[in-house]
Amino acid sequence: MENKQLFLDQVKGILKLKEDLYQKMRDIREIEVYSSATNFLTFTIGEQSLELFEYLKEQDIALRDVGAHPRLKNCLRVTISCIEDVAAFEHALRTFLQA
Repeated sequence: MENKQLFLDQVKGILKLKEDLYQKMRDIREIEVYSSATNFLTFTIGEQSLELFEYLKEQDIALRDVGAHPRLKNCLRVTISCIEDVAAFEHALRTFLQA
């Protein structure tokens, strides 16, 4: 693989972003967030999850509603890609919860 170190550094950075966001989300009492070894986080805010999903969609923040799965009722999944997207997600999430 020609750019192996570049790829590995990028993966390491994304996983660090994910871990930082995971810790921040754990500190918000309304959120139940699940740890992950991947580049995404699954979380819920209970019955308000669908409302949050629609709000984030209006803010042009992409995430997935995974609540159809029996074990993931009311859960959403956010993919960690870059610092700008994480910051936008975090800001929109906090804004929603403060409303």
